[in-house]
Amino acid sequence: MGHIPARQDISALLWGWSLGTAFFHAFWRLIVSQVSQLIIGPADPIRMRVEALLRAPLVEAGFELVEVEFSGTGEQGATLTLYVDREGGISLDACADASRLAGAILDVEDPVSSAYRLEVSSPGLDRRVANRADLEATVGQRVRAKTVRSTGRKAVTGVLEKVVEGRLTIDEDGAPITLDGRQIRILNRIHDFGERP
Repeated sequence: MGHIPARQDISALLWGWSLGTAFFHAFWRLIVSQVSQLIIGPADPIRMRVEALLRAPLVEAGFELVEVEFSGTGEQGATLTLYVDREGGISLDACADASRLAGAILDVEDPVSSAYRLEVSSPGLDRRVANRADLEATVGQRVRAKTVRSTGRKAVTGVLEKVVEGRLTIDEDGAPITLDGRQIRILNRIHDFGERP
């Protein structure tokens, strides 16, 4: 198992961030220019920028950024949700650490012009799948894709057969259905609880 940073390590990362040196600013500009790893979901500029800002520092702190979700509507206003994981599983304390690190970076970079609430969550039992690495690891497993209205259907459920250049082919009861990743709002692996007695 790889090294999981202690809380003092995360505090050190925050301290390093607060220095605001030319090195850090150049580093973040480089990250922002990188190609997004999020294949599933809308190509929302806020979502893409948040991913670019947070992926590397979260990885450095021992986390995986699984998904970024931004909702600009709702009774309580806008919400930015980060789905994170780490080797061996993620705890509530670890989510709090990830939230503290992400919040400090977002406060400096300010990628969302309006007020919003930051939430950090685990990917869940039926794991949210959005990035390139997760998609490749999910090939051959059952998934449920909630799709956008333009597809003419609400969801597709079946075995993920392949992922090619951002397009997914899902075998739904023997019928292959191909969707662009941007046509899928949410993709979940379907957890196998085994055969019932």
